[in-house]
Amino acid sequence: MSKIQKPNDLGEQCMNVLRKAYDHSVTINQRVIHPDWLAAKAYERMDKGKRAPTLVRYAALLSLRKMAGVLCAGEEKKQEAAAELQKRYLVNRLGEQVYVLREEMTLEERHWKIANLRAESEAKAKHADALQAETDTLVMQGYFERETTGRERSIT
Repeated sequence: MSKIQKPNDLGEQCMNVLRKAYDHSVTINQRVIHPDWLAAKAYERMDKGKRAPTLVRYAALLSLRKMAGVLCAGEEKKQEAAAELQKRYLVNRLGEQVYVLREEMTLEERHWKIANLRAESEAKAKHADALQAETDTLVMQGYFERETTGRERSIT
């Protein structure tokens, strides 16, 4: 009897196949990385004989596209966190979001991305200010006094 794999294990396997396709596209210095392309490459590796029914293939590709988008966004976020220029940026091309080498970005795409990064930064700063204000109010109201258990109380 074969061991049934957990969905998380299968998801990891899918991400590993997508990562190989992503890494290959970086290795060959592909100018634009489209999550749809990554999904198609990963699917080709998974169903080499193209034996899956069309409906199954369609459903798998939809799932892989979503996972490819997460993978690409994760790579972008890693580089953002390092506060350095990224190798690729997410831009809109022909109504689709794709990851483009920085040196291949148009002036319009650069302006759009700069505005997008500033808007994200402003939104995060406002969120941090709101959380700080709530925390200050709760501290003043005594919500975070130590209980006999040594743990702090939460607001719920």
